[in-house]
Amino acid sequence: NLYSEVTVVDQPRSMKRFRDEVHRAWIINSCATSRCHGGPDAGRLQLYNQRPNTDATAYTNFLILERFRLANGSPLIDYEEPAKSPLLQLALPREHSLNPHPSIPGEETRSDLWRPFFRTQDDQAFVRTVDWIKSMYRPRPEYGISYTPPGPSSPPAPTNEPPVIR
Repeated sequence: NLYSEVTVVDQPRSMKRFRDEVHRAWIINSCATSRCHGGPDAGRLQLYNQRPNTDATAYTNFLILERFRLANGSPLIDYEEPAKSPLLQLALPREHSLNPHPSIPGEETRSDLWRPFFRTQDDQAFVRTVDWIKSMYRPRPEYGISYTPPGPSSPPAPTNEPPVIR
């Protein structure tokens, strides 16, 4: 009954940190580019990159990253062992990663378009991202938000109906 009286004057500190220290610092400029997870060849993980500096884009990408599961079912964000989060590991040089990023075939001049964002786990952006994950509420709440993130189009499900001949 007091809902109309509530005014949100700020967002949670952990979400500000995500927006400023993770999303703006490296997700939007590294992962969500049109040549990576923000473009037509993004694969299963597609991030939103329109109006990149808005809270709406940051919150949308947070929801996508938090809900995304790798092929083996594990989440991108490991709240128990943040430094082992695939989200961070995939941005490290392959030789230093627990989850090496797959090769991205490029043009004739570059055989692999992917480049690591972090140099090491001591990189300040890596450390800030670990600190952000540690700042998130645990256990993680269920937001009750119904959202189907963008993804590759899949073929229609097979039916028992005979094909239509035209």
